Amino acid sequence: MRVGIIFAMKVEQDAFLSYFPDAALQKLTYADGFTFEAGPHVVWVLLVGVGKVNAALHTTRLLEHEKMDVLFNVGVAGGIGLSPGDLVLAEELIYHDVDVQSFGYPLGLLPGQSQPFMCAQSWLEKLQKAAENQGLTWVKGMLGSGDQFVTRLEDLSPILKLYPQLKAIDMEAAAMAHVAQSYACDFVAIRTISDRIGEESQIEDFNHFVYQSALKAGALMVEVLQSYDA
Repeated sequence: MRVGIIFAMKVEQDAFLSYFPDAALQKLTYADGFTFEAGPHVVWVLLVGVGKVNAALHTTRLLEHEKMDVLFNVGVAGGIGLSPGDLVLAEELIYHDVDVQSFGYPLGLLPGQSQPFMCAQSWLEKLQKAAENQGLTWVKGMLGSGDQFVTRLEDLSPILKLYPQLKAIDMEAAAMAHVAQSYACDFVAIRTISDRIGEESQIEDFNHFVYQSALKAGALMVEVLQSYDA
């Protein structure tokens, strides 16, 4: 199986690669990343940077150069009613900072977009099984992506009224899902909560929990690679 695993931040990438200390990493020439073999799989690890444009640009580069069976976006996010360490498996994704309601489009959707971006159901089922194998609990729901590190829950009130299933906020996943959909490539996003939006300690929690949370998300991805041959 040909698997792409995309990270926004180096701390997330480093946490994942820590599970493969002996892997023979081959550096990519067209993007910031590596490829290596993990059992029967060939894995591409891509570091894209923070924000929607970076996410879309580098995901496009990967899919222009390689044929992927599935893309995973793995990392951390700010939780809505969740706590650091909680695991979120995304079923759908929106842009929480998109607003073209003046032209009759629902909040969170771009012109021409009829519904949120959907994650591949077959891979969600595999992720749930992998989480069970590790004794992890999880929630499924929606991720919202935007070009802000959101610290005030009230700023999300309009989008939460429309999408009460919104569980976490990040800055990249919806853009990656957008690109993957354009290339007809399966996509799934895994998030471990690093901080709880609106808490006074949110910034401190992010700094404290980001690596631990990234390790947890990475461990789930490792379980998937070890559990499924194709």
